Amino acid sequence: MYLHRLASRLSLLLPLAGAIVLCCDTAAADKSPREMMPFSTVVYAEVPQPQKLLDAVLDHPSVVELQNHPDYKKALDAPQAQEFLKILHVVEDKLGMKWRPAVSTLTGGGVYVAFDMPTLGTVVLTKSTDPALAKKAIDTILDLARAEAANRGAGNPVTLDKYKEIEFYGIGPVNYVNLGPYLVTTNKSLLMRLMIDTFKGENPSLASDEQFQEVLKARPANSAAWLYGDLRPVRALGILKTALNKKSDNPPAEILAGGILGALPDAPYVTAWLDVDRSRIALTASILGDASALAKKREFYFGTDGKGSALTLLSPKETALSISTYRDFSSMWKYAPDLFDDGINARFAEAESQLTTLFAGRNFRDDILANVEPGMQIVVTRQHYADGAPVPAVKLPAGALVVKMKNPPETARIFKITFQSLVGFLNITGGMNGLSPLEQNFEKAGSGIIYSSEYLPPKDGKKNEAAIHYNASPTIAIIGDKFVLATSKTLATELAELVQKESAPLKDVNTSLKVDGQVVRQMLVDNRGSLVAQNMLQKGHGQDAAEKEIDVLLKAMLGLESSSLQLVSKDKTLQVTLELRLAQPK
Repeated sequence: MYLHRLASRLSLLLPLAGAIVLCCDTAAADKSPREMMPFSTVVYAEVPQPQKLLDAVLDHPSVVELQNHPDYKKALDAPQAQEFLKILHVVEDKLGMKWRPAVSTLTGGGVYVAFDMPTLGTVVLTKSTDPALAKKAIDTILDLARAEAANRGAGNPVTLDKYKEIEFYGIGPVNYVNLGPYLVTTNKSLLMRLMIDTFKGENPSLASDEQFQEVLKARPANSAAWLYGDLRPVRALGILKTALNKKSDNPPAEILAGGILGALPDAPYVTAWLDVDRSRIALTASILGDASALAKKREFYFGTDGKGSALTLLSPKETALSISTYRDFSSMWKYAPDLFDDGINARFAEAESQLTTLFAGRNFRDDILANVEPGMQIVVTRQHYADGAPVPAVKLPAGALVVKMKNPPETARIFKITFQSLVGFLNITGGMNGLSPLEQNFEKAGSGIIYSSEYLPPKDGKKNEAAIHYNASPTIAIIGDKFVLATSKTLATELAELVQKESAPLKDVNTSLKVDGQVVRQMLVDNRGSLVAQNMLQKGHGQDAAEKEIDVLLKAMLGLESSSLQLVSKDKTLQVTLELRLAQPK
């Protein structure tokens, strides 16, 4: 057991040791990592410049600031962390340099990882730019393993094996061998033998696979990391088709990722890549998927012709979150028996009965959803309070939903009546709980009308530390064929002006999402007092310690400018990009 734990810790350092050019065939110096991996590789990833990625993450001001957070320092004091740091310090002393410059040299030629299906093994190739330092690093790790074993009175944990005149070593389950300029590390001895066969040219390599060759040609240039996953073996076994063709029991997953899940069973491969620079980190995943074909089962996700597009993101003042997506909920509800299992369909039937009551006897699917165009826009903003209005002690964000109506005169009337009924219901339940009543009003807004409701001011006159329900002023706005449902009158009024300008569809974009990190941070600053109090209550900190912990977090968030997610359907390919934009110090 101890040997396994020791091997696990040392295996974190072994790939960083780079490679030593020994007596092996010098032809390996001309081989790419792809030519070293066996043909049976199903997952392959490469990081050509690990130091670039490491620097971008560890040197960012937010990460530096988080290292001052008490929880980070507490984690470093944990026994396991201290044990690992002790090993790391010994290695640093032996190498004569700190771990970051050592990693930069020992992995300067790249890190390459693969998963082999037949052996269920993982292999890591690392290439050093300094063979002398690499040899020193490996010797240090082996000596450390032997010393640890000697301290416990155990035998030499380092094993030596030979296969086809090539020696390789092992520490517990971890095996490694030097093949040309590469250090090869595996967790399966059988995979080690397969790697040696491939290295000697006695076994076909991943590079000889025609599909891999075609995918490699389309690989984005200068990416910080790239991954290829071969789905053909899984597809041949029918695992994905069996699992994903079952009727779903998870409507949220179907709404968010149903189109992607539908493409997986027939996709031959998946690729992903990472782009990194000082101001941006972006992860993109791509899979083959013809939206027009996928729409035959998931019309609600892609549209009847597979060309359903999201509208432009709405951006009212201080928007924290903005979402725009193409989803036809009328179609999803209509074809629910084909998409979902019996349990979910029973819930749909129950919900439809209740919603029919809410909408004054009108059928929710046929009279409500069917009269709303596919697509919706959602926004969440920092809460703004009207002059003289009560300001809650805990300030919650405001949110709104915007949809387009097919038959505005009829649908708008239904929505207005339903809203008025809902406000009446809230007044009844609120009164039972001692809340002030909501007062309803309406006013014109350009070519539309805003129907709002606001809580009466508190009787005690305390407007600056009001109760939490004063964050809500439920409001709807009807502007032409647009319908806005908002938790805040201020937000609804602003959106009423914005939606009068027709939003253009985003070409090829199915879903778009954006989060403004600085607005989110400001929302937390608005509630700093409450966060400090919560910290004191949950962690038992004094006020000074709690304030310090919260302030470190808020300071670290200064480094996050925004994040976004986008799903694009183009050229029979589905592509998802998650991007993080980093604010640079001024």
